[in-house]
Amino acid sequence: LQRLYFYSASFFGRFLRWMKSGSRPFFLVFILSGLLLMLHDYLLKLSSSQFIREIDLQQIYSEKVQNQLLDTIRTIRLIQLSDILQAGTFLKILAMSVILLFIYQAIQARKRIHVSPFENLSGDESVSLYLNGLAPSLMGEFSFLTTLYRIIDEAASSRIRGNVIEAGLSIEDIGKALKEVTGGTSVEISFGPIKIPLASILGIIAKLVQGPRLHGLVLREGAKLCMIANISGGGMKGSWKVESPYPSNSESLSQALYSMTEELSYRVFTDLVNIGTKRWRAVRDYTKGLRKYRDTLQMNRQKKILLYEAEKNFLNALREDQAFFACHYNLGIVYRDLGKIEAAEISFRKAIAANPSHTDSFYALALLYRQKKKYDDVILYCKQILKIKLEDAKVWDLLALAMDSLETDLAIADKSKLRDCLYIRRVSVYIAWKYLCRARFRNQKDRVYVETAISCLRNLGLTQKLLSYKKAIYTLQQ
Repeated sequence: LQRLYFYSASFFGRFLRWMKSGSRPFFLVFILSGLLLMLHDYLLKLSSSQFIREIDLQQIYSEKVQNQLLDTIRTIRLIQLSDILQAGTFLKILAMSVILLFIYQAIQARKRIHVSPFENLSGDESVSLYLNGLAPSLMGEFSFLTTLYRIIDEAASSRIRGNVIEAGLSIEDIGKALKEVTGGTSVEISFGPIKIPLASILGIIAKLVQGPRLHGLVLREGAKLCMIANISGGGMKGSWKVESPYPSNSESLSQALYSMTEELSYRVFTDLVNIGTKRWRAVRDYTKGLRKYRDTLQMNRQKKILLYEAEKNFLNALREDQAFFACHYNLGIVYRDLGKIEAAEISFRKAIAANPSHTDSFYALALLYRQKKKYDDVILYCKQILKIKLEDAKVWDLLALAMDSLETDLAIADKSKLRDCLYIRRVSVYIAWKYLCRARFRNQKDRVYVETAISCLRNLGLTQKLLSYKKAIYTLQQ
C-alpha cells in the first residue's frame, strides 16, 4: 500500500507538471468544455427518449409504428458522438474554452505586480533617459531577490551528515507577492436561449481581477532628488520615498538613480514580503550574507573567506535589527561551519529568544548538544520541537538516536526502552514517507524529503538489528 501511494503520488505530480507546460491548459479546457456540452446534449436527448419510452406501445396497434419508435430510441443513443463534429457545436466549445482560459489567466494575473513607467517631474531631461529603463530594472531586482531566496532554500537545505539530518540555512517562505512581476465590435456567445455579450464578460472580469500596480515619479525638492513610488490594487497598498542629494553631473546622476532604484527595490521587498524584519537595510545586508553563503556551497577553495564575509554581512544586519531571528539563526550556521561552536550556540539561543516557535533553532541546538554527548538535553530540545511541530521526521529520528545513545552510554540492557526507541523510529519513517509522497504529488523539489526518508529507514534498520542482538545476549545470559 505504501508503494502504491508513492507511485500514485508521483504519477499525478508528473501529470500536473505536464499539464502546466506550454499550451496544454488550453487543450484541457477545450476537452472539458466539449465534455460539458456533450453532457448537456445527452441529458436533453435522454429526457426525450424517456418520454418516448413512457408511451404504452401496447396501445399502438401498428407493428410498423412500434418498430419505428424503437429505431428512433436507438438512433438517439448513437447520435451523441456525431454532434461534436458539427460546426456549431465546435464553435461553442471553442468559445467556452477561450472564456474559461481567459478567466484562469486573469485570476493568475491578479497575483502579478505590474510595474508602470515612472514619470519625470524633475525638469531634467537626462533623468528621462534613465527612467525609460527603470521599470525593467525594478522587475529585474525583484526577480533576483525572489530567485536568490528560492535557490538558497533548495541548495542549503538539510543534508545527511553521519547518521543524522544536519541543520541548514533557514529561509522564511517569501510567499507569492513578488514571484511574478510584469509589465470595438460586440460579440455574443449563446448557450441555448441565453445570449451574453463577450465584451461585457471581459469588462467585468477585468474589474474583478485587476492585479496590483506599482507606479511612481521622480522629482526635485530643493537640493534633493526624490523617487516616490506607490502600489495599489490586488489587496496591496503602500507608498515609498527615496531621497538623494542632487548630483552635479550626468555620471553622478546615473549612479544616484541606480542607488535609489536599488534602495526602492529593497524597501518594497521588505514591506511586501515577510522576511522577519521591517528594516530594509537589515534585509539588504541579510541578503548579501545569504548570497555569500550560497557561494560557499559552490566553491571549496574560498569557502572560509566567503564564510567570514557572510558573517560580516549578518552582523551588519543585526546592528540594524537585533530582533531579526532568522539572521541570528543563519549566523549560527555560519559559526558552526567555521568551527566556532560556542558562538553558534549563543546565536541559536538568541534566535529562540526572538522567536520561541522557531523549530530550526531548537533542532540546531539539539545537534550541538549531541556533539557534546549531552543526550538528556538533546531529548529535551526534541520534545520541545514536537510540542510546536509534531510531524517532523528528522526530529523523531534524532530523538530515537539520543535515547539509543543514552542507553548505550549507561550500559542499560533494557529491551523495553529499546522497543520504545524502535517505535519512535517507525514514527519517523511514517512521517518521512508521508511528506515524500506529498512532495511527489505536488511536484515539489523532493531531494530533502528523499534524504530524510533514507536516513530514517536506515536508522530504523540499525535499531531493529540492535534489538535482535540484545535478544540474543539476553538469551545467552539466561
